[in-house]
Amino acid sequence: MLNVPQAKRCRILALDDEEHILDLFKESLGSEASANSFDLTLCRHAEEAVEAVRAAMQEGKPFAVAYLDVCLPAETDGVWAAEQIRALDPEIEIVIVTGHSDIDPGEIGFRVGPAHKMLYVPKPFSAMEIKQFAIALGAKWQQERRLNKEIAIFKAGVGEGLLKLNKANRKLRQEIAERKRAERALQEAEAKYRSLVEESLVGVYLIQNGLFVYVNPMLAKTLGYSQDEMIGTATLDYVAPEDRELVTENLRKRIEGEVLSIQYSFRVLHKEGHVIQVEAIGTRTNFLDEPAIIGSLLDLTESKKAEEERDLLEAQLLHAQKMEAIGTLAGGVAHDFNNLLQAIQGYAEVLLLDKESNDPGYHELQEIARAAQRGGEFTQQLLTFSRKVESQRKPLDLNREVQELRRLLERTLPKMIDIELRLAEDLRIVNADPGQMEQLCMNLAVNSRDAMPDGGKLTIETENATLDQRYCKTHLGARPGEYVRLTFSDTGKGMNRETLEHVFEPFYTTKEIGKGTGLGLAMVYGIVKDHGGYITCISEPEEGTTFKIYLPAIGYFVKPSEVEVAEALQGGTETILLVDDEEPIRKSGEELLKRFGYKLLTAADCDSGLALYRQEKGRIDLAILDLIMPGKSGRHCLEGLLDINPRAKVIMASGYSYDGSAEEAIQAGAKGFIRKPYKMRQILHKVREVLDRD
Repeated sequence: MLNVPQAKRCRILALDDEEHILDLFKESLGSEASANSFDLTLCRHAEEAVEAVRAAMQEGKPFAVAYLDVCLPAETDGVWAAEQIRALDPEIEIVIVTGHSDIDPGEIGFRVGPAHKMLYVPKPFSAMEIKQFAIALGAKWQQERRLNKEIAIFKAGVGEGLLKLNKANRKLRQEIAERKRAERALQEAEAKYRSLVEESLVGVYLIQNGLFVYVNPMLAKTLGYSQDEMIGTATLDYVAPEDRELVTENLRKRIEGEVLSIQYSFRVLHKEGHVIQVEAIGTRTNFLDEPAIIGSLLDLTESKKAEEERDLLEAQLLHAQKMEAIGTLAGGVAHDFNNLLQAIQGYAEVLLLDKESNDPGYHELQEIARAAQRGGEFTQQLLTFSRKVESQRKPLDLNREVQELRRLLERTLPKMIDIELRLAEDLRIVNADPGQMEQLCMNLAVNSRDAMPDGGKLTIETENATLDQRYCKTHLGARPGEYVRLTFSDTGKGMNRETLEHVFEPFYTTKEIGKGTGLGLAMVYGIVKDHGGYITCISEPEEGTTFKIYLPAIGYFVKPSEVEVAEALQGGTETILLVDDEEPIRKSGEELLKRFGYKLLTAADCDSGLALYRQEKGRIDLAILDLIMPGKSGRHCLEGLLDINPRAKVIMASGYSYDGSAEEAIQAGAKGFIRKPYKMRQILHKVREVLDRD
């Protein structure tokens, strides 16, 4: 057993046979930052954990929370350990941890119980989740201990008061002369105990014959009433209708003596009409020689609210992680697909060089080249979703963009769809790519059109917005700041909850086969994220759909970049080294460049490329390197070439758009970048541009 010394506030027990899981507990609860809150004990076997709890109880230093893995390699599993630990310490908070979906929580709850002292957490989980659970459950455990202590003090005080009262009565009968002194002592005792109850931070009540005989100020305040309004009224009048049967049964059990005390939670009605979740602890007593129930009531509203916020953030985090994983996958697929398209397009253009327009096969080759180009546009959509597309951003007035969009939509959307604009007059400027903004708006408009086959109304709205810390706390991915909000709302058929959960995923579509690629909203998501923005979707079946896009606002203008002037197509006689791991790309590139007079040397990887350059560096004028290659990347090859010849001219090529890796390569000394699949004209211009550069 491994003990991690920590602070004295809360003792935490963790049972798991996997070392990396125990390391995760040490990272989250055993770190220096948590030293003032937790005392962590780690166990690898069920028997070891049970003995740790037994020793803690004997020492009078019980554990607050126990994290127990269900599946252990030994005969005794986590459920057995939970049963033994619950028997040793009824107050401990037990967290059942499992990575298996076939575990039956109902069976575990029946064997271990009670439900309010147990929590189920599926694997995998993060260090932050472990710490959040420990903080919340530790606070709950401490609060219950304080509450039980207050109740014990209250009970002890009442008993002590009765003893003093009986003693005073006996003295009164025996010694008339001491009557005044006994009465004064009784009054002092009553004042002390009444003060204890009246000033308690939890609600205290006394119920007899189904009526409130007494409620303290805290209980009355919790329900929104005064003490006078509640005393003498029926207890069940304050209980939510759906929980009255539960409360009635628990009151009966205590009055009839079936149980001494019960602790359970239920819902009550506030005077203003809203529902409050509470937890009650009560026990049977006698009042005026008749059975009664005395106990306390605790408002769980804040803890429930915190739990709901935690669940919401967990769900948003899982969705964000899923979208990030899908984006990474889409970017990788697009990169590999671009390599294939480069070979197809390259060979098609080379073959077209030898043919006239009336030659057999000429038009077929043109179709192949066009298909490769369309495939490149398709991969561009995937790259947009995965945020691997270069943005040409400049200060942009969204109002002007929306007004231009309206003129286009009025010509393209069906006439039975009304378009309404609600544009803010003092709208801030955003720093955005105009082409991507137009694409974003068109995709949202087309999505609305498809949702309204029988006509309807499309409303496009712009306004300034501020996202504060409170909003961002419950909306994962949003950042505080000043934004411009662009809203697209339609009156279409809407979406159900399942569709909403997948609405931004690539290739997900509810349309018929052949009527959509499922990339439209995925591109919208990628564009918004690439611009540092935030997007939400609100929809209900038959209630329409609303997309809200938040783009960061700016208060300054950036000078637009100058438009490049196209150069004439031309070749040369220089020697070029082409390094690419894809053989079709090497062959098509070699044949294309040779057609325009260049001499070509090729290599399939970084090491062979460097060896060839070292051997032929006296006659190699330019190197074209694939950025992404197995083993050593194009960046490593670039560094090697510059070590051999600091003045080497190098062009980087990649299936991704100009991203962080390409930018680093340019900063490291590359003279240019070209995105695959490139056309013949593009590669010839780029080669000539770099060769002619001083």
